[in-house]
Amino acid sequence: MSRATTYSEAELAAMMVDVESDLVERKESFGGDAPNAIRQAICAFANDLPGHNRPGVIFVGVRDDGSHAGLEINDALLQRLAQCRSDGNILPPPSMTVAKHTLGGKEVKRLRAAILNAPEEAAHHYNLGLFFVRHGYFAQAENKFDRAVALRPGDLALLNRLAGDLLKLQQPEAALRYLQAALDQDPAHFPALLNAGQIAGQLRRYDEAIAYCRRAVAARPDDAEGWYLLGLGLFSNGERAAAEQALRRSLALSADAEELRAKTQQLLNTLQQQSTETP
Repeated sequence: MSRATTYSEAELAAMMVDVESDLVERKESFGGDAPNAIRQAICAFANDLPGHNRPGVIFVGVRDDGSHAGLEINDALLQRLAQCRSDGNILPPPSMTVAKHTLGGKEVKRLRAAILNAPEEAAHHYNLGLFFVRHGYFAQAENKFDRAVALRPGDLALLNRLAGDLLKLQQPEAALRYLQAALDQDPAHFPALLNAGQIAGQLRRYDEAIAYCRRAVAARPDDAEGWYLLGLGLFSNGERAAAEQALRRSLALSADAEELRAKTQQLLNTLQQQSTETP
């Protein structure tokens, strides 16, 4: 409680269940030795010895595992908590705020379950990262994703899945970064090449998209989708002859893929129509 920064409801919900955070203290009640322990936590957060430069949070009515303790949060309890600032036991008086929050939706419960099942597993950090992205806390999300990746070194499937989830959450640049991390480990990793080419194309970075797709078809020359994406990138970049060649190659390889074959033929028709209209 030592900094002026405030947290949103979403961020408080994530902090409540993040059992590894040293910015959080939890107490089931305000009875027994809890008042003294809470005062000690207030002092620690006010001094900010780790140098977080962010406020600490004390959750009263929450167990150590991040679950609700069933404590009634009433005005009398809030007043007793507020008195910790001015009862003379903490000098100088800290800057702190006491407020009642209702935290415990379905997503918070799911996150708590992930943390309890595997406190230092990649899945824990991965799920928290997705939670932060959905609520706009990208720096915190990146820290969690990077930790998940560090716990699973060499797991290219994890990097590809992370990129896919980030793309669904409208974060293409972040998705591309994790795909590149996969390619740094295996430059010929086909799924990462294909996905990176598709994302770069969506970002209208066509030279980059074409480069990824050329590497993809070099790795798997008989993959129809790789040739289609290469043709799409070339078409978008105005390279008609090379685009037509790539699209015809995709058609030749996609006999059993009706949907891919249909969109390849549609793009090829568009390309041919533009060729007849423009000398």
